[in-house]
Amino acid sequence: MFHQKIAQPASSLHALFHHQADALFNAASLLAGADGARLVHWLLDDLGCSPTISRKARRQAEKLHRILSLEDVRFDRTDEFGDFAMIDPASPIVEEICVLTDALRDALDSREGVSSGAPPAWIAA
Repeated sequence: MFHQKIAQPASSLHALFHHQADALFNAASLLAGADGARLVHWLLDDLGCSPTISRKARRQAEKLHRILSLEDVRFDRTDEFGDFAMIDPASPIVEEICVLTDALRDALDSREGVSSGAPPAWIAA
């Protein structure tokens, strides 16, 4: 993947994107196609440039969460539905997407996005 890594994760959201960038990119691409890929790239760029989380970055991260949790799957758009429809519910990717979704929700819900210093469960594993 050709994106800049977040050098010093300043928040749980920064840490998630630092450690799980490729997985987030792959999941968003699978579920939302090019739009999902662009969204993750934008977030990586924004979080990589600032130790704080802008309002726009938070909104975009919330949008990514809606994609990962299938809230934004639109069945009238064949490009999105085609990718979504091809996923086997028994595939291990489904569990991986669920873990990423939970980790993103935890990062968004953390105290103002500030890391507690302890590594999140998805890093310690």
